[in-house]
Amino acid sequence: MLLPIHPQPYPEELLTSWMVRLALENGWHLHSFYKVTLGYQKTIWNRDTDKYNHPDLFDCLSVATGVSKEKIQQLSLQSYNGILFHGNLKAANLRWILPLGIYHRRRKLLGLQYCPLCLNEQPVGYYRKYWRFAFYTMCHKHNVHLLNECPQCHSPIEFHRIGIGHKTEKIPKTDIALCHACEFNLRFSPASNVVSTRSSDFYRKILNQFVNNYEQPLEGLAMPLVFYEGLRYLVKMLLHPYSKKFRSYYINRFLDIPDLKIESRVYYECLSIEQRFYIGKMAAWLISDWPTKFIEMSQRKLLFRSAISDDLCRGHLPYWLGKEIRTHFSDQAYMPSDREVESAILYLKRSNIPVNASSIGKIMGISRDAAANRLFTLSPKQPPN
Repeated sequence: MLLPIHPQPYPEELLTSWMVRLALENGWHLHSFYKVTLGYQKTIWNRDTDKYNHPDLFDCLSVATGVSKEKIQQLSLQSYNGILFHGNLKAANLRWILPLGIYHRRRKLLGLQYCPLCLNEQPVGYYRKYWRFAFYTMCHKHNVHLLNECPQCHSPIEFHRIGIGHKTEKIPKTDIALCHACEFNLRFSPASNVVSTRSSDFYRKILNQFVNNYEQPLEGLAMPLVFYEGLRYLVKMLLHPYSKKFRSYYINRFLDIPDLKIESRVYYECLSIEQRFYIGKMAAWLISDWPTKFIEMSQRKLLFRSAISDDLCRGHLPYWLGKEIRTHFSDQAYMPSDREVESAILYLKRSNIPVNASSIGKIMGISRDAAANRLFTLSPKQPPN
């Protein structure tokens, strides 16, 4: 049965964005539409529908709208297979994809971003699939910071919940650019421009090439999957405690912000949008003149091979990144200075945490043995009280 109203997907539209528009523009509340009108009885909204392949659902949607199954599948995040990630496509967490923190039909995490200027470009607002990409923190088109919550009530973006709790309304509101919780029009969210610098301009160039599917994200460097794999390992390197000196160097030289305060062993996809933006800028700065800046940071002892040595030894790094690390980075592991150890001890004491090799190692991101060695070499000195 072909629906009387079957809006076509917009360019780069996210699968669930189109699915929700389809229901609302036909005058149905979402859950009734799929169960009653389309007769699709399987669960949809208590999982990350954009991540997985749903052959039965795609068949149902294709029959109801006349849109081919292939085109529908391109709306899902599966279309990034072979570009951003590969392997087990049913994994709970996919590289680069922001988690939603699904609990029943709710979204507990800020896993969907948006650009208010993009939403306001045309009468019908819709969500782009690349807004789920963790590295995409600024709009490549409008050069503004993305947002990931309602600025009025601070709710996550849950457009699939529009109309829930309003069952007396015969026809639900059809504008998915409205906040589901307070009905604030997200088109009018404050848009903050990204300050133009060499690193932010190059960062924007990477995002522009990603969205427009250029064959080589970085001229002469690597094909898409190889490039984004290497970029993900580079980001992982920048998040390591051993790279704290580099982060401080970059912040002091280029930014007017306090320290990012990144916790150890936190995945890039789980950072705040602000933290992801600044780490993205740092990565863009390093590769904007590849590999000159990267090598210089190694020579200045600001980046260390040991921050990513496990992945290097296992052969996980793509050639363009692994080659430079093997050639120019020393095998010597990063060891914190006396002043850094003393600061860590002071922090532990103020926090009423026992000062020992384990606690020092955990807070500084070094092994217990290395921490024990640093405590031993520091012992003749009187640590601060």
